[in-house]
Amino acid sequence: MNTVKNKGSFTTNNQPLERWERWTKTECEKIFNNALLLSYSELTLTNIANKLNVYTPVFDYLVNKYPRFESIKKAIKANLENNLVVNALTNKINTTMTIFILKNNYGYKDKVEIDKDFYGDITITIDGEEIN
Repeated sequence: MNTVKNKGSFTTNNQPLERWERWTKTECEKIFNNALLLSYSELTLTNIANKLNVYTPVFDYLVNKYPRFESIKKAIKANLENNLVVNALTNKINTTMTIFILKNNYGYKDKVEIDKDFYGDITITIDGEEIN
């Protein structure tokens, strides 16, 4: 008896993870090529996964299984990042939500101010010799 795991575990089309393990390179190529095409108009990888009827972790799993698809995944993410920025700058989507997505998915950070005024002594040592 084959039990279907819940959405929290990796399932797709009501089939457990083992289905992913049987995907051929041809099937993976089709998924990644379709995802790349969708990445020109979508805003998130989750949107693309939903349209392709797979779960978002499928992309990471397939890249681990077939590393040759890593460059396509990077191109997809770059397209999505660009779409977010362009749509936020043209006020087509909520700027606050865009900032949230960029921080969580693309490594964006708030600007950090550093006080450049320093009071005290600094000792610089190069090859064991102090420089004043």
